[in-house]
Amino acid sequence: MTLAVFLAIVAVEAVVFLPSYQNFEANRLQQLEQAGLAAARSAIAVAAPGNADAALAALAATTGTTPLKGGTLYDPGGRAIGKFGEIPVRVFAPDRPEADKGVATAMGGDRGEVVWPPSVTGLNQVVVARLDTSNVAAELTAFVWRITGLVALVAAIVTLAAMFVLARTLLEPMLDLRARLSKAASDPEGAERYAATPNRRDELGALQEAANALMRQTSLDIRRISVGEEELRRARMDLERKVEERTRELTREVTDRRQAEEQLRESEKQLIKQANFDDLTGLPNRPLAMDRLSQALSLADRDQGTVVLMFIDLDNFKNVNDTLGHAIGDELLVQTSRRLASCLRRSDTVAHLERASVNDTVARIGGDEFMVILPRIAAEEHAEIVARKILATCAQPFQLSGHEVFVTASIGITLYSRDGKKAHDLMVNADTAMYEAKEAGRNAFRFFAPEMNTRAIERLRIESRLRQALDRDALFLHYQPVVDIRTRTPVGAEVLLRWVDDELGSVSPERFIPVAEGSGLIIPIGEWVLRRACREAARLGEKTGRPLRMAVNVSSRQFRGTNLAETVAAALDDAGLPADRLELEITESLLIEEESEAATGLMKLRELGVRLSIDDFGTGYSALGYLKRFPVDTLKIDRSFINEVTRNREDATLTRAAIAMAHSLGMEVIAEGVETEEQLDFLKALGCEYAQGYLFGKPLPADDSARYFTGALAAGSIRAGD
Repeated sequence: MTLAVFLAIVAVEAVVFLPSYQNFEANRLQQLEQAGLAAARSAIAVAAPGNADAALAALAATTGTTPLKGGTLYDPGGRAIGKFGEIPVRVFAPDRPEADKGVATAMGGDRGEVVWPPSVTGLNQVVVARLDTSNVAAELTAFVWRITGLVALVAAIVTLAAMFVLARTLLEPMLDLRARLSKAASDPEGAERYAATPNRRDELGALQEAANALMRQTSLDIRRISVGEEELRRARMDLERKVEERTRELTREVTDRRQAEEQLRESEKQLIKQANFDDLTGLPNRPLAMDRLSQALSLADRDQGTVVLMFIDLDNFKNVNDTLGHAIGDELLVQTSRRLASCLRRSDTVAHLERASVNDTVARIGGDEFMVILPRIAAEEHAEIVARKILATCAQPFQLSGHEVFVTASIGITLYSRDGKKAHDLMVNADTAMYEAKEAGRNAFRFFAPEMNTRAIERLRIESRLRQALDRDALFLHYQPVVDIRTRTPVGAEVLLRWVDDELGSVSPERFIPVAEGSGLIIPIGEWVLRRACREAARLGEKTGRPLRMAVNVSSRQFRGTNLAETVAAALDDAGLPADRLELEITESLLIEEESEAATGLMKLRELGVRLSIDDFGTGYSALGYLKRFPVDTLKIDRSFINEVTRNREDATLTRAAIAMAHSLGMEVIAEGVETEEQLDFLKALGCEYAQGYLFGKPLPADDSARYFTGALAAGSIRAGD
């Protein structure tokens, strides 16, 4: 930049000093011409005027000491008159303009040539003189060098001054501005701190103002950018957080949805399983079994085949359930289902046709009841083989949580299409045959036979008529006296239910009591008997003035189906009868098969003050252990032992043992079915307290019974035949 300024200054000065150079040369030539002219005039003045030769000689004499080096004289017409010294090159011509001027008209080499007219020299001739100009070039060169040095010096001074001024006025502020801008660039947020204080009103001041404005704006923009970046960072972080949260939510949603879908699938599977399979055993349930039965029947109808349907019920299952607990009962059902399934494996069963394509099915249809479907059975005997196999495997002991349990099964069998073609009919037939097997003593199987339907229809008819009889109050009671053996006086009576139907005639308890228990009618019938018996006992007490006891039989269904204690309490309260004048008779099977419920029910009855007795002792389990656990007051020996007690040693021994056992447990004894004096004497000798039977009187209706008790108590004793 300095060189550029310097050259610029030199160029300016060269332009400025160029006229001076030109003037110096012209002036020097003019000086030489004036000096030569003066010398020429002096020489010419010495010579005579008009004497050309003298003038030439005088001029020649000046050539060594003056600038005049030579020349030629011409007359005004242009004719050369003479020459002296160095001869000029130039020739005078009167027609040229310089002929009238006394100026150097030509310069060549180191010589200059001029034309002096007569008016300049004082002669009559024209002098063309040649001047010595050799020193003019050197002087001019020296002048040029002096001027050039001066110009360079001035240029250098001016340049330095300009540079100094520029540095002070422009460069330093620019460098300062640059430094400030650099600092502002390195610290953009604080750029405003580096703004310069403007002290000029020129372009640089404007530039500073612009730079200051730029730095302020930069600082502001940087702060805005920083704020924006911070907001952007926070927004990014918030966005990242939201994205992360949303990602987690989506992940959870996807996971939850997958889990929900999986749960839904599992639920669907579970629902399908629950809808079609038994939860406990995993066997098909009743709906699925019915569906498979329908499929088997359809295939059998198409192929003219045979289908066997079996109903299987476990014997005494409730006893296991109640004595060992429901968990053991459930385990028994599970093991039974496995045993049944093992009996029906295709590889173990020879009863299928080779072309059979429908599998055997074992299903649990409720409680301890199972159903077996055997499609495409070749012969009835093959069904019997399967049934015997089922009985045999069920008869094997079950190991249930440390308990060895023995149960049996009752099986009802029906065949398609011999016994029916509809699934419902076959179900009814199999159920009927199963109950026939139970009535036959259990642990057995029975094929359905039409007469079974007859008996089933009879049971349905008895049930229907019995319901009507209960609604119409067509049932009635008979009372058989119970006598004190020592005094032969009546102490009470046993209530016996009787029924005479308009269509069925006189129906024995052996026919309608099982139907009532199976249908559940025994519960309302039992309540009716309790109310009527309590009223009759109260009436007899009022008539006889004696606290006669009334014994009423209670079914096991009454223990299971109702709160018997509440029913008894209501009957006693309704009749106004003291609780100790009511004796409830229960069977041994109730104590064993319904042990848990019986214990609770009997304790509630004992709390009421009701007496309890074991009916028909000796026909059931006759287990001393059970008698010890229950609050029993009286033991009733069954008539089957009394009939032959005087003729059969075994009956006598059992009767003697029963009486002794009862007495050892603090119980009183009643002998049933006493018909002879010998039987009475035998019982009296053993210490038996009470007896009932035809020896003392047959069961009588209420009115006849009242007269009987009144007369017997008035007479003081009862004799045979009274």
